[in-house]
Amino acid sequence: LKSWTDQEVAETIFCTGISTLESANLVAGRGIGMDLVKEKIEIAGGEIILNYLEGESCEFVITMPVNQEVNQEIETEENVKV
Repeated sequence: LKSWTDQEVAETIFCTGISTLESANLVAGRGIGMDLVKEKIEIAGGEIILNYLEGESCEFVITMPVNQEVNQEIETEENVKV
């Protein structure tokens, strides 16, 4: 761990089984969370990026593809004259 960058350490939040709690209960501390979020985003063709500044901020940037249905809706709205 000593050779890891702060960014690499922060990204362990996406590892299965990682928890900040000392003990688990029914709703928290089981290490099931951000790994599942990342998996679902990637399955949908998206991407999640973690921007981390120690002691300052943690930002999650989620990019999702626009599917054909949404794309058609946008095109339809652009072509409608009011």
